[in-house]
Amino acid sequence: MSPVFATAADQRPEDLHRAMLAAFADYPVPMKSDLDGFMNMLDQRSFDPDLSRVVLAGDKVAAFWFVGRRDRSAYPITSGCTPEHRRRGLSRMLGARCIAAITEAGMTSMQLEVISDNAPALSLYRSLGFTERRRLGCFTLVPPDDTDEDPAPATVAVDRSWQDVMLSARQVRDWEPSWQHDDESILAAGDSAVCATHHEQGELSGYAVLLRTPGVIAQVAVHPACRRNGLGKALVQSLQKCVTGRPLRILNADASDSAFTRFVAHMGGTHFLDQLEMVRELDQKNTTML
Repeated sequence: MSPVFATAADQRPEDLHRAMLAAFADYPVPMKSDLDGFMNMLDQRSFDPDLSRVVLAGDKVAAFWFVGRRDRSAYPITSGCTPEHRRRGLSRMLGARCIAAITEAGMTSMQLEVISDNAPALSLYRSLGFTERRRLGCFTLVPPDDTDEDPAPATVAVDRSWQDVMLSARQVRDWEPSWQHDDESILAAGDSAVCATHHEQGELSGYAVLLRTPGVIAQVAVHPACRRNGLGKALVQSLQKCVTGRPLRILNADASDSAFTRFVAHMGGTHFLDQLEMVRELDQKNTTML
């Protein structure tokens, strides 16, 4: 039977969610979010259902590419295929159709992340023209006990509005966050985002942002002039208090920043996997639908 292709805009959210759970049930990092969490993830990453594609098998979604869109950039939020429909080339066909639709819509670039040792996915994305840009580390932070907490070197304010912090934060960090944790994603997270900040002489000297729902520290940075005095640790610990007893994760940290990796290790962080950020420039002269 020939595959039936459709846009995600024509599908019920429940069916998209069910397909994602099935596709990632045997994945190295299974996705277990409920429907609300799934929809929040899509919203946070600027999901565009009209640019996203699915394959239908009867009344079920068998494979999918969910795509986010911002200005002239696109981002495959997640892609997958349910186990019984694998090894038929569906993911590649969907990817090609998404790329054609995105290019036709005027996008100029795409970026994505993929687990570094996921050979089939890497092969797929390379065949679709993606190239590696940087390696990203992912860590787990265990909850600190009372004896592990250092006195804060200065006052840390918690629960600041990200909108109030966002512009200044760009002057503090050394590298750009990945799509799922960039400034716009945090802004879209709304009340789920909790900011911890420290200012010196009215200027932002350090900040950290927690996304409560997935339990992820999306960004943390300290101004170069204020480092090595415990401020980074104080910022992170202030956010750990917001989810007492619950492990947090730091995802997609630029692996080339060895000082940041040492900081996470000093915080008791455990590395659990690497991802590769991959990019593809889009050719506006070739918008033929594949």
